Amino acid sequence: MRIRWVMVTLLGVAACLPVVPESPCETSDDCDVEHHCVDGSCVPRDQGSFSTSSSAVASTSSSASSSSSASSSASSAAVSSSSASGTASTSDVTSSSSATSTSGATSSTGGSSTSQTSSTSSGSSTTSAGTSSPNATSSTTSTSSSATSAASTSSNTTSTSSTGSTTSSSGYHAPPFFTAYNDLAWFSGQTTTRISTLTRGQSGNLVDANTGVALGASLSISAGGAGPYDTYGAMPAPGTEAHNFFASHVDGAGLISFDPSDLVLTFSSLPTTMRYELVFLCNRDNATYTDRLTRVTLSGMTTLINDSSPGTSFQPGTASTVFSCGANAEGRVARFVGVDPGSDGELVLTISDGGSPTPPAYYANAVMIRAFPPGTLYNARPVVDAGADFTTSMGGLTFLAGSASDDGYPAAFTAQWTPVTGPGTVFFGDPTQLQPEVSFSAEGTYVLRLDVSDGELVGTDTVTISVTP
Repeated sequence: MRIRWVMVTLLGVAACLPVVPESPCETSDDCDVEHHCVDGSCVPRDQGSFSTSSSAVASTSSSASSSSSASSSASSAAVSSSSASGTASTSDVTSSSSATSTSGATSSTGGSSTSQTSSTSSGSSTTSAGTSSPNATSSTTSTSSSATSAASTSSNTTSTSSTGSTTSSSGYHAPPFFTAYNDLAWFSGQTTTRISTLTRGQSGNLVDANTGVALGASLSISAGGAGPYDTYGAMPAPGTEAHNFFASHVDGAGLISFDPSDLVLTFSSLPTTMRYELVFLCNRDNATYTDRLTRVTLSGMTTLINDSSPGTSFQPGTASTVFSCGANAEGRVARFVGVDPGSDGELVLTISDGGSPTPPAYYANAVMIRAFPPGTLYNARPVVDAGADFTTSMGGLTFLAGSASDDGYPAAFTAQWTPVTGPGTVFFGDPTQLQPEVSFSAEGTYVLRLDVSDGELVGTDTVTISVTP
């Protein structure tokens, strides 16, 4: 083959390069080792472009695509693996990459599955454990603004921590579909924030305590009773169940008093798909009226649980509660939960004399009603044990043996020890601990009370301690 030479310029440098004459070739195999086939002619390997077939290009592209896909699959597998272990941190599950989504992923622990759809509010996200950051709307695995979804799955663990560890049965808690308060004896100057103020002989719509919007449900009050009186009644002290339930919306001062005819509160047009909690407040606030008893009876329901305050007189499963409203410094309330109003959506709360000696009596200050989706766990009162009675000696190192458990709703519980009776002063190392150190200034018999509160309900127990010289 005859070679010809041409002058070319490469990177500004002139050089002579051999060029194969335009002799035909089909592939580079038709050329010698120093040449390859370009456009049907053999040319030096450092000249011209190396031609590849379309199939070779497709193969290269496919290989690159497969590599990318494999990388993506590996990344996806890593996320799935972290999720399946049930131990991944929030950053493991919710990737910072905008291309990664955890929506629809699941975290499996102990055979149960919890949705990990990332729900956010005010820039906060809900983690797989159902624990939201401070600004999150809900502690649930999905956001709910109106309680139509579960708030958090309950655990079956038991704890004795005084800072709020919990125990509960299986089920879930949910925020109420609505909460409504009615001040039965409202007077000028008292709060009217998102409440209704219906009294004897009146009727009207209930008001959503969160939004201030009138509800479709209504309250009608009979003409029974006397008053209302603005000079009687008061809100019980902070820390009591009455204060915990009502102080955020109701003043507590003022009440409806006894009359030979009962006071009847009728709730109508209640959504029949909901289950209800009713709480009743009464306090004449006269320390000498301890024997003036009020009976609170619920009717019109198909099911209920009577969960009125400790110290009230009731039989579990009954629809009636009796307690002193003449002097209710303890802040006791009548409380009914899990109430099914039946197909007519109507519930009736009757206030009557509870068997007072002379004179007969009843008092009524306010009422609250909350609606929950069916299946929702109602808030359970903390279970408290102040420990067994015991004997100790003056100057000895003594620790109390309190314990408590709770369902963790609506807040972590807190503990408080208080001396009830005794001849001397009681000194606690830390009265907010379940098992604090305690000492006494004098020998004798002491009764100490342990109160545990979840922010609404209060569990109580006492222990008797004999102090010897």
